[in-house]
Amino acid sequence: MNGGDSGPRTRRDFLSGGGKMGARIRAHDWGATPLGDPEGWPQALKTLVGVMVNSKQAMFIAWGGEHTLLYNDAYAEILARKHPDALGRPILEVWSDIQGKLQPMVEQAYAGEAVHMDDVTFIMERRGYPEETHFSFSYTPVRDETGSVAGFFCACSEITRQIMAEQRLASEIERQRRLFEQAPGFIAILNEPGHVFEFANQSYRNLVGNRDCIGRRAREALPELAGQGFFEWLDKVYALGERVVAQDVPVRLQRSPGAVPEERFLTFVYEPILDAAGRVTGIFCEGHDVTETHLAQTALRASEERLRRVLETEAVSVLFFNDKGTLIDANEIFLKLTGWSREEVESGALDRRRMTPPEWAAVCEAQMDTLRQTGRLGPYEKEYLRKDGSRSWMLFAGRDLGDGTIVEFAVDIGTRKHAEETAQRLAAIIESSDDAILSMDLTGTITSWNQGAERLYGYRAEEVIGQPVTILIPEDRQDEETGILERTGRAERIEHFETVRQRKDGRQVAVSLTVSPVKDSYGRIVGASKIARDITDRKRLEEQQALVNRELHHRVKNTLATVQAVIASTARRAQTIPEFQQAVTQRIAALAKTHTLLIEKAQDGASIRDILNAELSPYDDGTNQRVRLAGPEVRLPSEIAVAFGMAVHELTTNAAKYGAFSLPGGCVEVTWDLEGQGDGYRLDLAWQERGGPRVETPERQGFGSVLLHRALGRQLGGEVEMTFAPEGLQVRITAAIAGDSTAARNPS
Repeated sequence: MNGGDSGPRTRRDFLSGGGKMGARIRAHDWGATPLGDPEGWPQALKTLVGVMVNSKQAMFIAWGGEHTLLYNDAYAEILARKHPDALGRPILEVWSDIQGKLQPMVEQAYAGEAVHMDDVTFIMERRGYPEETHFSFSYTPVRDETGSVAGFFCACSEITRQIMAEQRLASEIERQRRLFEQAPGFIAILNEPGHVFEFANQSYRNLVGNRDCIGRRAREALPELAGQGFFEWLDKVYALGERVVAQDVPVRLQRSPGAVPEERFLTFVYEPILDAAGRVTGIFCEGHDVTETHLAQTALRASEERLRRVLETEAVSVLFFNDKGTLIDANEIFLKLTGWSREEVESGALDRRRMTPPEWAAVCEAQMDTLRQTGRLGPYEKEYLRKDGSRSWMLFAGRDLGDGTIVEFAVDIGTRKHAEETAQRLAAIIESSDDAILSMDLTGTITSWNQGAERLYGYRAEEVIGQPVTILIPEDRQDEETGILERTGRAERIEHFETVRQRKDGRQVAVSLTVSPVKDSYGRIVGASKIARDITDRKRLEEQQALVNRELHHRVKNTLATVQAVIASTARRAQTIPEFQQAVTQRIAALAKTHTLLIEKAQDGASIRDILNAELSPYDDGTNQRVRLAGPEVRLPSEIAVAFGMAVHELTTNAAKYGAFSLPGGCVEVTWDLEGQGDGYRLDLAWQERGGPRVETPERQGFGSVLLHRALGRQLGGEVEMTFAPEGLQVRITAAIAGDSTAARNPS
């Protein structure tokens, strides 16, 4: 349909184009092959060659009794070093290295039976060395004029990279599962929706009594968990895509069939598994059975509580040892602390070794060496054994009294140790959080800063600690901080509110902010913690959604107005109901076709050439004699493209019924051009019909004439001139087009 040479076509036109292989096929000495001169080739072969060389997909043809090979540029890449010598040779000779696998398929195709393979493996030597390759292809038998199979046509795709990637992925998944099996903790993977078990390692199976969970829903496989909160946690992870972390959670599990549920304690995490679109497709469960540790910690906490109550009345335990390490005396605080009785102390049965855990023996011995050398020991920390076998952390210090007696002072530090461990865990959680977390005192001075804050705001911790928090607040929002400090001072928690903060580089970022008061050990408010989450992407999506809604409203309203006008105008001119129905249907279809072009062209309008092609292509026989288009690339805005598309439809319909397309020799030629004009262009478009019936001026205006003069003329802001010349209808449209509505002036 495009403009260009309209001269006579030759018998070898089927070999035109086709890139490099098209040129090679044209230049090849076919007289030296079984196929002979291309002018004598069967029409089926000519047609297939024309399709093949102009296709972007890898294709080849095997033709004749010798299975002579023809192929296109894309297939040449598959041939690699076998190209270009493969052209015109028997296919089994070209692929002699895989002839054993290929020959049965070739014979099957020549027997008239199609061959299709989604994935077939070949060991090829196409680059000088053997390599594993994978292909997806089909052999389609092609029959000549006598009905006999003369060859076959193949469209193929090399999928070697895809298959190799899938194999690597499968290997990696299997390796990962082996690692999961060897993991000391329990691991399970659930598919969504429904929390269906996909994988459970041996530790998990041991935990649930070796039940067969794979392929079953969690509620079905572990019914005793109902009402214990675990299913609800899984539902939350699936619904919100947020992980759940739980520590020392009690659970009642049936460890064997018919047994009474047993209470265990678990520490675990439920982590959502997301696909590329961010949807939850599964849940990864990993954790440990910490029952023994929990019970030990419970006992330890109970012991620490007892010691704490003792220290509320008396602060320090006092112990007396002889030079052999035997406890010879102790105050009541120590006795209450350790559980030993006065009688047991006086019996001489207690010594350092009995009251010291084995792993602390070396530390105690080192302190004794220091005592012998300096007369003093400590202060040092260690665990101490009580009478009941439980342990306690204590801080010890002492000295040699010089009479063979050694006195030690001991203070219970179990609470402090526990607090340190808790603080370390909390610090690790804060530091690893993706959210920006900072703390400040009541003056608004920053006192702590995690890595999430560094990522969000761009400041390193050493740059901001000690600085006012207002360096993160834009100038026009400084008043926010005053209100935050006031509410924090009243012990109020400020839930999520959306605001804007300023990065180190000056850029502003939208955040969701939560502020909580921070209290010291006496319950006094000493500052505040702030948690900020970057919501820039979410805000951008909200803005995009609002824009799309506005555009949709605008387009729907305009489209409905156009449809209303079409129906009203058609109703005024239609003579019968069927005529009205057919005309309305065709015109709305033309409107829909133009809208389809607008959508396919990314909603930025449609080109004149695309609109013309959409209507005229059914009448184009490919000879450049029926339809001729010539002009530069011109893109019309959507509101103009709709009116232009309907006008072209009316002109095309008129040409088919009464004009050039109503006779076999008729021709429609459309030309257009642009001329610079101010800050835009002037469009000049001409529609010329030739070779149709003799044209006479109509007695009344049809819908097309009205559309051209009223709708199109007004939309384009130009002029429309129709001439009913005897040799054919002529339409001339001139209009001003905005500069940003046109592309480069490259005529086809």
